[in-house]
Amino acid sequence: HEIGALVFAINAMGSGYRTVYLGADMPLEPLPHIAERSAAKAIVIAAGALEDDDGLLDGLTQLWQAASCPVFVGGQWSVLQHDALLAVGITPLGEQLALAMHLLEAAVPVQRS
Repeated sequence: HEIGALVFAINAMGSGYRTVYLGADMPLEPLPHIAERSAAKAIVIAAGALEDDDGLLDGLTQLWQAASCPVFVGGQWSVLQHDALLAVGITPLGEQLALAMHLLEAAVPVQRS
């Protein structure tokens, strides 16, 4: 899922977003603090199909509760867990880059100077 996350980050930058790429296998627990310190408008995570469904969903739920900004999850796991993610308030982005960017832009418009 790292390649997908990198491609998404590059596309987001190209669309005018300021991105902070934290790499693969980043623990979820520090993300609310990192997002707050960096004045992030959103947190975007990529997850592959082989992720631990229950553990990741629990961790993402805790992240969403602690974060002061919207949380998005892309990748195959977000397709498989689409309804569960929506149920806890997280936006699934799926696997298609154009659709994922559209969902991000609809929820968190680029702030142009």
